[in-house]
Amino acid sequence: MTRSILASIVPERLPVPADCDCHGQRWFCAHPDTLRLGERECKWAQMPVSWTAVGTIPGVSADDFKAAAALAWSTWARHSGVKLVYTENTRTANVIIDPGVIDRSGQVLAWSELPCSGQKQLKQLYDTMEAWSLELTAPRGKISLPLVIIHEAGHALGLGHGPVGNIMAPTLNSSLSDLQAWDVAEIQARYGRPTTTPPAENGLTGMLILEFRRGKLQSGVFNGNSVMPDDGPPVVRVAA
Repeated sequence: MTRSILASIVPERLPVPADCDCHGQRWFCAHPDTLRLGERECKWAQMPVSWTAVGTIPGVSADDFKAAAALAWSTWARHSGVKLVYTENTRTANVIIDPGVIDRSGQVLAWSELPCSGQKQLKQLYDTMEAWSLELTAPRGKISLPLVIIHEAGHALGLGHGPVGNIMAPTLNSSLSDLQAWDVAEIQARYGRPTTTPPAENGLTGMLILEFRRGKLQSGVFNGNSVMPDDGPPVVRVAA
């Protein structure tokens, strides 16, 4: 039986424990902290990597939860050659994003499994006990859901914890809104540099716009072009 490798993130005001929690076969952060640049075995072998979001967080609709996740995944796609797709099929999704109770408010915000053991499906959990915000720069007293999902998406793509000042640092830095130098170097070491995307007619590049209604994806536009399929279940491609 393969052992699931997990990593978690904590708020700025909470120090990172010297010994991370170990729950059965699930390791929370001791192993990922030892990953180094160039350890490319901890990554997805196949492309694209699919993700889905299920459930709801108090105060956040299912549609907004999915839109925040889409923003987070597209952040990694903009900086690397990783190919990512959204799917509504929880049986075939490579990464399942799920809300649930982890601990009390202000402790562990979320955790994610890493693709270090050849798994075909990973799980993430986001603590429903936190006061979440949909803004990348959250107001005082709240936690940015998109920022935390960016961090956990990095784990799901194979990155461990990084130095302070980066998205992948084990302690949340609420002043950040995009990947930093270490984050970019790590993701490109695994998946290469981003492919060149032609600018859209409106002059915007790297812009992903999703519309969800009642938990269903209704429309998707990336760089000015529709990314909805002609038939079959809705799929949004966030990387060319």
